[in-house]
Amino acid sequence: MRFSSSTTERKKQKIRADLGFASDSRIILIMGGGEGMPKGKKILRKIIKRNLNAEIAIVCGKNRKLYNNAVKIR
Repeated sequence: MRFSSSTTERKKQKIRADLGFASDSRIILIMGGGEGMPKGKKILRKIIKRNLNAEIAIVCGKNRKLYNNAVKIR
């Protein structure tokens, strides 16, 4: 799939459902680069503390520590 191609609303809703997100929520995506995300836990906590009306998706890749911290925070 190309990032620049458009996606139908129906396809977007299917993707949301497949990933466990509500059909009408805003989603905040947190992701790092090739160097990982050394402050990922801190970033996640700050976003949660803001009490935004949104769901959060965090890409942990191979960073097991960040994944475990995110699960605990959840």
